[in-house]
Amino acid sequence: MRVDGEGFPVGGAKAKVEIVATLPGFEDGAHLWDDFDFDGEGNAYVTAHPGSLIKVLVGKGGKLETVVNGEVDGKLTAPTAVVVGKGGRVLYVTSMAGVVVKVEL
Repeated sequence: MRVDGEGFPVGGAKAKVEIVATLPGFEDGAHLWDDFDFDGEGNAYVTAHPGSLIKVLVGKGGKLETVVNGEVDGKLTAPTAVVVGKGGRVLYVTSMAGVVVKVEL
C-alpha cells in the first residue's frame, strides 16, 4: 500500500493493497521476517532473524537473494529494521542490540 510522507495510506480508506511477493514462513527454518524497505527499482530488502538481510527481487517473481548471512560472516545479530540510503547503494540495518550496521551494495 502506498503511503504519504506522514505514513497515511494514499487514497484513504479506499487505498489499494498490492502484494509484491510472498515469502516463506518460519517453517522453512531459516527466516523470521521483521522489517523491509524498497529500493528505487522496486526490490525489497528484508531483515530476517536470526541474522540475515535478504533482497526480494520483486520484478522476478519474488526471487530471494541473501545480501548478508549473519550466521556465516557475523555482521548482523537479530536485525530489526532496514532503510535504503539515498542513491540505493547503501543500506542501514538496526539490531536488537542497538547497533546500526552499514551495508554497502
